Amino acid sequence: MLRTFLTVGLMICCLFMKAQQVSKKEAGARGLQSTFAVPVLVAYQENAKGKVEDLFQYFQLLSDTAASADLKKEVEKNVYLLFKGKDVLLPDFLNNAKNEIKLSSFVEQLKKRHLKFKLLRFEDGPILFDSWQTTYEVQIVDNKAARSLSLIQTVYLSNEVKAFGNTTKNVWELYLGRIQ
Repeated sequence: MLRTFLTVGLMICCLFMKAQQVSKKEAGARGLQSTFAVPVLVAYQENAKGKVEDLFQYFQLLSDTAASADLKKEVEKNVYLLFKGKDVLLPDFLNNAKNEIKLSSFVEQLKKRHLKFKLLRFEDGPILFDSWQTTYEVQIVDNKAARSLSLIQTVYLSNEVKAFGNTTKNVWELYLGRIQ
C-alpha cells in the first residue's frame, strides 16, 4: 500500500514538473499578450515603427555634412535613448560587410559619411515574452548609388520603475534592440 502511494505521488510530481516546463515562445504567449489587450499591443507595435523611422532619420542627420557639431551631439544622444545601451549589434552596412559592429562604432562611422535613408515597408512578427521582431526594408543612397537592405529589428517592451519626484511608478518602455 505504501509502495502504491509513493508510486502515485511520484507520478503526480512528474506531471506537475512537466507542466511547468514551458518554452520561451509558449511563455511569450502568456507574457505581453496576457498583460495587454490586442489593440494595445498593436498600438505599441505602431509606436515601435515610429521609433525605427526616427532612428533612420537620426542616422541621416548624423551623416549630414551641413549639420552642426552641437546638433550631431544631441542627435547622437537621442539615438542612444532609443536603445538600452551602446553595445547593441547591427550589421556593418556602411561598408557592405557581413560582420556586425556595435552601435557606438556605427554612429562614429556614420558621422564621416553622407547618406540618405528611406524606409520602404514594415512587417511585425509574432509577440514573444517581452519582445517581437519587425522586418523592414531600408534604401540607402550613397554618392548617387542606391541599395536596399532587408533588416530585422528586435523591439523590447519592458516594465520599468520611474521616479517622479518622491513618487515612483511602473511604466512600460519601448526599446530598440539588435538589428540583423
